[in-house]
Amino acid sequence: MSFLSLEGLAQRHVLGEIASVTLFAVGDAFEVRLATAEGTSTLADGDKMRLEFRDVHEALSLLRNIGIWQVGVDVSGWHVAASDADHADWAKAKISAAMAGLRDGSNRVFSAAEWAAIRAAKKASRGAP
Repeated sequence: MSFLSLEGLAQRHVLGEIASVTLFAVGDAFEVRLATAEGTSTLADGDKMRLEFRDVHEALSLLRNIGIWQVGVDVSGWHVAASDADHADWAKAKISAAMAGLRDGSNRVFSAAEWAAIRAAKKASRGAP
């Protein structure tokens, strides 16, 4: 598979050399694959490293900005990131620890007035009204 820069894609699009564009899922990201008469290319940066998009909207906006209005999507290779699962496990552990601390009394419980003072101090430190 060859690589094509964003500038190269824009030039080839203007010349009508792009047959189709597909957002192709690879793990938890998408890459842009382009079909031309020469074969398939992958959108890459200047160092020929394939561009990955974790946000489909970002990829679609980029393509739309250069005038590409029709895009296919192939999600056959899409998998939830291990990092997402790790984050969920981390969050569950933090919540469990906080709840245990509330049950056994090791976590401090703030009154409504104390929280109001903390929020006011935080706003003041940011210069917010």
